Amino acid sequence: MDKQPSNTLSRILAYAEQECQARSLRLTPVRRRVLEMLVKHKHPVSAYQLLDELVEEGHKPAPPTVYRALDFLLEQGFIHRLATQNNYVACMHLGARHMGVFLVCKRCKKTVELLGENVRDTLTELADKNQFSLEEALVEVNCLCLPCRRQSEREQP
Repeated sequence: MDKQPSNTLSRILAYAEQECQARSLRLTPVRRRVLEMLVKHKHPVSAYQLLDELVEEGHKPAPPTVYRALDFLLEQGFIHRLATQNNYVACMHLGARHMGVFLVCKRCKKTVELLGENVRDTLTELADKNQFSLEEALVEVNCLCLPCRRQSEREQP
């Protein structure tokens, strides 16, 4: 498992605990562990990958348990769901007003979350012009990270 720095993990878990307390919600042990696992991954992770990891750790959760934890974390804005992959990733910009904009390497699946306020403003403006109201948006941009791009260039004849 590729890991984020531990200070990132500590910061995100502390924020989630604080927000849950402020919202009179519970960050149950399963919810907390799922969030922790997502923070540690650099790549988007499926619900079944999370389930497998929990089983490897000695837990015996059923798939609905993991999906309920993911739903809770999504509703609270602690994670994002990447629709094109049906995978999940921890939000790296907790507390900031933003729209999820993700660069996703199409080769290795490395994912980077960007603050996308200009993108949100543009989409809101376009939606308004077309008589729509932007509710929520998540933008996934398929690209190649630098190492994969270099590898691809070496492979070309």
